[in-house]
Amino acid sequence: MDLKRRFPDPNLLTCAVISELPELDLGTQIPAHFCVLYNHVSDKIRYMFSTPSSLPSDHSSQPHSAPRNDINDPAVNLILMIGVFPFLLNSSDAPCRHAVCELRAGSSNSAASAEISTYQALFADYFAFHWDLETMRKDAAVSSPMPWSRASREELLAMQANPDHIAFEAPMISEDDLADDPSPHVTYVRTLFGCPVDIPWHGAPHDSYPFCSTLSGYTHVRRADAIHGFGDDAALWVSALSFGLLEAVMRVRIPESVLVVPGEREGEFVLSGARILRLLVGWYESMSAICPDTPPDSTWDDRGLSAVALLIRAVSALEEQWDGLAGMLNRAGFSRDEVTDTVYALMLTILPLSMIVRSLWLHLPEAGGLIGRHKDPTRPIFSMMMASYQRRLRRAHWCPYTVNGVQFSALSLPLLSNIPKSVLPYIRSSPDEHKDCNESSCVFYTITDTTAYLPRHVNPSCTCKYTKPPLEDVIQLLSEGVVPVIIYDKGQLHVRPSTAGPYVSLSHVWADGMGSTTDDGLPTCVVERVAGLARGLLPESGAFWLDSLCIPATGDMRKRAIKLMANTYRGAAKVLVIDQCIRAQCSARTLWTRNLLYIASSGWVRRVWTLQEGLLARELWFEFAEGPVNIDMKPGRRPGAANRPPDSKASAAVEGQATAQPQAGEYEGIVPILKYRDDHRDHAQGQDSSLTIGDIAKLLDNRTTTRAEDETLAVSTLLPPRVDIDTLLSVSGPNIAAERMKVLLLQIRELPIDIPMWFLPRLSIPCFSWAPQTLASTGSSGIGGLSDKTGICTDRGFLAEYFVAAFKKPVTVPEACRNGSERAFNIIFEHSNSTWTSVVAASNFPESRFAESLQAVDGMLFLSSAVAPSDNITPCAAVSGLLRARAECPGASGTEEDPLRLDFVSSVMMRPLRLASTGGGAASGGSRVSNSDNFGTRDILEEASRIWVLLR
Repeated sequence: MDLKRRFPDPNLLTCAVISELPELDLGTQIPAHFCVLYNHVSDKIRYMFSTPSSLPSDHSSQPHSAPRNDINDPAVNLILMIGVFPFLLNSSDAPCRHAVCELRAGSSNSAASAEISTYQALFADYFAFHWDLETMRKDAAVSSPMPWSRASREELLAMQANPDHIAFEAPMISEDDLADDPSPHVTYVRTLFGCPVDIPWHGAPHDSYPFCSTLSGYTHVRRADAIHGFGDDAALWVSALSFGLLEAVMRVRIPESVLVVPGEREGEFVLSGARILRLLVGWYESMSAICPDTPPDSTWDDRGLSAVALLIRAVSALEEQWDGLAGMLNRAGFSRDEVTDTVYALMLTILPLSMIVRSLWLHLPEAGGLIGRHKDPTRPIFSMMMASYQRRLRRAHWCPYTVNGVQFSALSLPLLSNIPKSVLPYIRSSPDEHKDCNESSCVFYTITDTTAYLPRHVNPSCTCKYTKPPLEDVIQLLSEGVVPVIIYDKGQLHVRPSTAGPYVSLSHVWADGMGSTTDDGLPTCVVERVAGLARGLLPESGAFWLDSLCIPATGDMRKRAIKLMANTYRGAAKVLVIDQCIRAQCSARTLWTRNLLYIASSGWVRRVWTLQEGLLARELWFEFAEGPVNIDMKPGRRPGAANRPPDSKASAAVEGQATAQPQAGEYEGIVPILKYRDDHRDHAQGQDSSLTIGDIAKLLDNRTTTRAEDETLAVSTLLPPRVDIDTLLSVSGPNIAAERMKVLLLQIRELPIDIPMWFLPRLSIPCFSWAPQTLASTGSSGIGGLSDKTGICTDRGFLAEYFVAAFKKPVTVPEACRNGSERAFNIIFEHSNSTWTSVVAASNFPESRFAESLQAVDGMLFLSSAVAPSDNITPCAAVSGLLRARAECPGASGTEEDPLRLDFVSSVMMRPLRLASTGGGAASGGSRVSNSDNFGTRDILEEASRIWVLLR
């Protein structure tokens, strides 16, 4: 960083230029030597403004001392000489506190010395800007193992108050202490507790330091006698949450040689996930051997409580990486992917360690809270884990569309961690066949040109002719309102009414090559194959219904057949799912849990039309490798060897734990339609549906349809009887999909009041900008269930009662959002005595944009009055027109008869934002930082009041 070269004429260093100094392009990142200098000065000042003391270790005859509490260091003297130190402590309220400006105002030196002093002052200004940011970062750290975090400072004070804390032996372990692999215990812990993965190792100092029983002690002694850059601090942070945590919980010393091994890339080193697993299992076995059978004494309980506290803090430290302000890895220049991958790897060591601790101290209530935070979708750790997990699956050649669509979040992390190694993706021809797929579509399940579509033969070399049923017979039954079914006999297809006897209804996806119409028919080889499957299920007749043979291509008869779809599947004796992926991978001899994973990644669960076909079936059958199997009987659901604990005391410690054994319910959530069938057996019996629109949205998560206008038709039969499919079919015009959605919502009428909070694309129809454009979209699995209250859908908008909070003044929508170059903007505001941040995104959809006429956001809608700060996300909705409505109608009561008329802008996820304190302290060293200095004037969101709203 050469400021003199960047600014050759010091006379051009105006106040405005200096104010923009942090924004100027002075390189791709802050130079490493500058980071070292900042850390060195920061540490010196931190110790000058804190109680002089070194952090004691548990065992050390030669403890590493803290930095000296003096300022006789040459680097610090240099900073003091150029005026940075007094400038950092300057509490002046003057509008300009630039060192350059202050120097000029009082300078009487020669021109040469003035030039030198100007650049020194310029460096002071540059340093001060970054000092502000770094001080905020350190003040924002709460649970980090680094010495400046709040938890570390409190821990230091506690140890100073109790210098005679109890010490204990920490033996050195070796590779001989690792459990053998393969072994029953390793398999058991890997399957049920989690499968650790390699953790990136950045070379932080570990060996040759005293054992520390705390995370803050681990980092303190390793930063005491060396000058660190930001990269060094990040490496130490990773080491503290791996080596440091393992040593403190297990109370052993672990040499680097036991866990650190070469990585896949040249010059790379990692903490081996396989070795970590063997280390955990070895410790588990040794601890189980000494676990008291009688009620434990206080020493044993104290050890358990200490382990629980360490693990809770470690998870909290990982969550801080979500916050760009407090994140140690962000500070060091790690990319977002590198951050989430590191958090994922560390968590897959922390999780099995937590489950082992819980098993050993089952009687402690505190241990019960160790498991579960990572499963909460509103917590940052969940988002980081899933982001990294999905990238790992894509690297293993899983289709991006499948990875994005499968509800892996329904599984527990121990189960998820085993999937990349134990469940392979379905590959048709080559591992890179999904290179052209993306998160919203798969090349195998996207039919871009329906006019060029042709059915495929059973064997690619087959050239047999097509077979089709008599079109007039199909039309005759449809005109009578009767479902036509097919019987294949002696090379001919015969049509009969569905009322003449039981039949099998076939469910498939056109992408597998069985799509067609009555007019065209299917290859004879395909007809023979499906007829054989039907006869296997109904030997007496073999009657079956298949859309490709029983629905005419066009006209009124096609509409009649679509109207009868629900009756078709509800009236079938059996529904058979035929899917290429399922047939190739699923087997009745395979564990049910693995079959579920294969079903979850199939094309059948990705299509909109197949939802009603699976829900309305009396008996749902899938074609497995052996042939049709009844999926309701959960074929392959039997205890496997991996699920049976080995006979030992260690296994007995977890025997019977609900969270340890993978129950079928843990997996069935990954296939929502099968879980719903289990939870609502009335569908399996063909009874009337009790689904709400929220249920539909969850079940449609990531399903697609070739024709967008078909979505409302496919789900209308699952909704209350007042939804008239004839009305939907009568809608026509260029915007048919949107108009049908509008008609559907008007027919349903009563909608959940949380619908504006759903993260779905929105309609661009007047008075319906709040309404979902589609119910089948990425992220819809996380919607619904926020409230059991409903509002009324009218042609004038959505009428409902909300808690409405107004901004003190409108928040201007950036020009870049109005012109479409940006899709989202962030609002930082004060509400309920806390600082919050929220992202306002255009319709929550990649192709959407804000309306050009939208100038500002002036209010938020909430479902409750109390919005308490927490680590969780608060769903809400941004609106416009609130201040205008109040100004134009001061007497508006906001009642059901006289509601406030507001314009919907976006669904919003609001979360608390941790900012640095304004006062001095041990971490800040008396910094002049204030929140408004770094984030500008924050908006004020007033307290919410409960009123009726007409949302447009």
